[in-house]
Amino acid sequence: MSAPRTVDRYALHRELASGGMGAVRLGRLHGEAGFGRVVAIKTLHAHLAKDPDVVAMFLAEAKLVSRIRHPNVVPTLDVVAGEGELLLVMEYVHGESLAALIRRANALSAPPPPAVVSAIVTDALEGLFAAHQATNSRGVPLKIVHRDVSPQNLMVGVDGLTRVLDFGVARAVERTRSTGDASLKGKVAYISPERLSTAPFDHRADLWSMGVVLWELVTREKMFPVAESPAATMVSILRDELQMPGELGHDATFDEVIRRALQRDPKKRFESARQMSQALEKLVAPAPARDVGRWVRKVAQEALAERQQWVEEVENGGDLAPQFVSGTRVTPSVTPPPVAAPPSSPSAEPSVAFASPADGTTGTRGAGRRVWPAVVLLAATVAASFGVTYFVRYRQAHR
Repeated sequence: MSAPRTVDRYALHRELASGGMGAVRLGRLHGEAGFGRVVAIKTLHAHLAKDPDVVAMFLAEAKLVSRIRHPNVVPTLDVVAGEGELLLVMEYVHGESLAALIRRANALSAPPPPAVVSAIVTDALEGLFAAHQATNSRGVPLKIVHRDVSPQNLMVGVDGLTRVLDFGVARAVERTRSTGDASLKGKVAYISPERLSTAPFDHRADLWSMGVVLWELVTREKMFPVAESPAATMVSILRDELQMPGELGHDATFDEVIRRALQRDPKKRFESARQMSQALEKLVAPAPARDVGRWVRKVAQEALAERQQWVEEVENGGDLAPQFVSGTRVTPSVTPPPVAAPPSSPSAEPSVAFASPADGTTGTRGAGRRVWPAVVLLAATVAASFGVTYFVRYRQAHR
C-alpha cells in the first residue's frame, strides 16, 4: 500500500463519496506519540477551492456546526487549508445514509419495524432541535435552519444512533442579515411550500422536510417523485393533495404525525422538532439503539463489511511515512459573504439554487404569496406542454 497524501496532520485515504463540489474521503489524524484517529474528510475540488464564494460557504458550514453540540449531529473536528485546497474534518460514522438503507431495505424486503422508524426519526429530530436552539458565543440564538433535510443527509450508525449531517446550505439569521442570502437551496422533493415563495420561513421548514422523510421511511417510496423538471416537483409540493401512508395501503401508525408535519401553513405544524419528536414517542416507543443497529447491519451488511475493510486499511497503514503537504488550520470566526451555490450532498436528487430578492428571515406575509419564478413559469408551460429551464439546475451529487 503506497503512502497516502497528507495535509497538515491528516492523511487522505479512500474516497467515500463524490459530487460536483468535492468529495468525502476516509482519513486519519496523525497525532503526537503515535496517536491516530480515523476521520471523514470533506474536500473541495481544486478549482472550487480557489473560489472565494465557495470557500466562504465551506467555512460557514464549519462555523455553524461548531456551535451545535449534540450526539445526533455529526461534529466537525477541524478545518485545514492546504496548497490550493480546503479540508473539513468530521467524525467518521460507521453506518449508512437513510437513503441507502431505504433502497437496501426495499431490495431485501426488510422494512424497518415501527419502533425502529420511531427511533431513527426521533433521533434526527433531536439533532435538528439542537441545531435550531444553537447560539453564538454571546448566547444569542443563531436560529439555524438546515434547509437540506433529506434521507441523504441522515446517517444511521451501526451503534443505532441517527445523526444529522451536511449543514453546507444551512442558514443562520446572523449570517442572512449580514449577507442578504435568501436563496432557495436544497433537494427539491424535500423543500417546504413556504420556501417556494418569498414569504419568511423558520425552523418549521425543516419539520416539513422531516414529515416527508417519515412518509418515505414508512412507505419506502418517494413522496414527490422527481418529474421532468424540479419545477414540476415544486408545483406538486404547492398544489397536490397529500395522501397519508394509511390511505395508500401502508401502515397508518404515523399518519397523525405526518399529517401535522406536512401542513402547508407552517403555523399548523409542530412548534418545534422536540414537540414532533415527543409526539412520535407517544405513538410508538423508539427501539433501543441496539435494535436499530441490528437492522442497519442486516440491510447494509455488504456495504458495511467493505467499508470496515477500508477502515482497517487506514488503521493498519498508520505507520507508513505520509507524504506531507503543508497546511494551515483555519478558524472560521468571521461571517462569510453570500454564496453562489449549494455544496454537494450525498444524493442523486436534483437540487436548486435560486436567488431571491427577499430576506428569508424578515418581512411580513402579505395577502397574496408570490411564488418563485420557476414555479410560475412551470405552471404556465405545463399547460402548453413546454419544459421549464429557467433558474433550475440539476446537480448530480454524491451517490
